[in-house]
Amino acid sequence: MTLASAAILATVSSSIAYAPPAITNTGGANLPRLTDAAGGHTKARSDASAGGGSGQLWSGDTFFPPARWRWWTLIRAQPRVRGCSNGVDGCPGHRAPRAVAGAGKDDHAQVRALAAREVAVAWREIEVAEEGAELAKIARVEGLIRKREVADIERQQGELVKAFEDTMIEWHTIDLRILTAMAAEEGVRTTTGAFIRELDERAQELDSRAQELDRCDRVLRDAEAAAANSEVELQVREDALAERERALEVARQVVEDREAAVIMAEKDSAVRERNTAVRERAIAEREAAVEGCEAMADLERARRRIADLEYTLDLGTSIMAASVARLHEAAREVGVTAVVVS
Repeated sequence: MTLASAAILATVSSSIAYAPPAITNTGGANLPRLTDAAGGHTKARSDASAGGGSGQLWSGDTFFPPARWRWWTLIRAQPRVRGCSNGVDGCPGHRAPRAVAGAGKDDHAQVRALAAREVAVAWREIEVAEEGAELAKIARVEGLIRKREVADIERQQGELVKAFEDTMIEWHTIDLRILTAMAAEEGVRTTTGAFIRELDERAQELDSRAQELDRCDRVLRDAEAAAANSEVELQVREDALAERERALEVARQVVEDREAAVIMAEKDSAVRERNTAVRERAIAEREAAVEGCEAMADLERARRRIADLEYTLDLGTSIMAASVARLHEAAREVGVTAVVVS
């Protein structure tokens, strides 16, 4: 027996002496109250805050946080049969065995319905995580497209630089021609003026090309910065995708474990129900066959045996409900981790 099972068993054992909890409305807050069956003493504690309250459940020396109220209500609401001292059907502590068995079946059906609902919620969380993984893959493709655009911009920059170098060579050639003409024919001013005009035109052309190169350089720098940001964002998304995939694998494992636990609990419940039915038929046959004092004694022993079996069945049901609650809490923690990562 593990420490968790021992703790659950101790909690259930310490709560047997109390009646089922009654829910009362106090100022908009539902506070569970426990009444001692022996002394009639009511124990309830509450935290009144901001127009409402958060109740705290106490049973003897055991504290139940608000997250476990529904499981406490389920466990405490299950029927118990206490033996009658005189064996009379009209005794307040006496219950018919068939009525108790029917109540136990209703409780098992309720537990199975809760487990099935929690499994459906876990599968929905897995589908949401898979959709996030698809979005991350689309972002990765967009990053590759941006890298190709940056490569095209770099190629255009190389072509513009080459054109600028050709223009500078042509400009220097014109300067040499002007110097040669001035050295050869100092008196020919018309030629010099023509060269000067041509030089001015070429200078304006070069200025316009230089401005265009500056604009292209700024565009290239902006594109490089955008590409760097895209790479960083892509890396972050890839890390988030890996984290989501790990969380998805953990959630799938938790769901599989929960389904296996629910199947085992259903099998155990079916076996116990069959055993209870067999014992009830045996008791009915014994009641019909035995007469007198011996029949009353056998009937009393059978009733005590049924009470013990029903107590064992209640204890097993409470342990199964606590196990399902633990599985639900584990799946919810996994879901919270996936949301924080996204």
